[in-house]
Amino acid sequence: LILFLAGLIMHQTPLTLVSLLLLLVGSVARAWERYCLTRVEYRRILSAERAYYGEEITLDVEVSNRKPLPLPWVEIDDEVPDGVRLLNARTSPSHLPDRSILSNLMSLSWYHKVTRRYRLLCRKRGFYTFGPVRIRSGDIFGFFIREETDDAAGRLVVYPRLLPLEKLGIPSMKPMG
Repeated sequence: LILFLAGLIMHQTPLTLVSLLLLLVGSVARAWERYCLTRVEYRRILSAERAYYGEEITLDVEVSNRKPLPLPWVEIDDEVPDGVRLLNARTSPSHLPDRSILSNLMSLSWYHKVTRRYRLLCRKRGFYTFGPVRIRSGDIFGFFIREETDDAAGRLVVYPRLLPLEKLGIPSMKPMG
């Protein structure tokens, strides 16, 4: 604004045009940041809510942009438990114990949906929760960033490994074991 006023006072057309361009870029970037995460939907879908030790299930991550404003970048960090291992993705350590962060970076055009599928190996019995998820996006220039957190949790119960009775070594002919 100061450059624009200085250009007008000093009758400098190039300075006035450059300052107008900067004001336009700044206002577009601010408006983009304001509306970037409206009508953006995130879904985490587990193929099963219960599994056995050593079983493999799938985790589908769906991100939808349900508005005419395209998103040049969307960063999604979803917390996953360490009791399950992602076979076809890398995770980074979380600040919380026994948790990891599954990161996704993508771009979404208008009215676009992206689905990513991950394979999970249940390597430890227990009750596990997925989430919360942090979604970040911003303007095309990277000047302004907006962040939201969704606390919707996914749940998974992993049962102990099943063993045949012969492996347990219990003599079935004796009543007292």
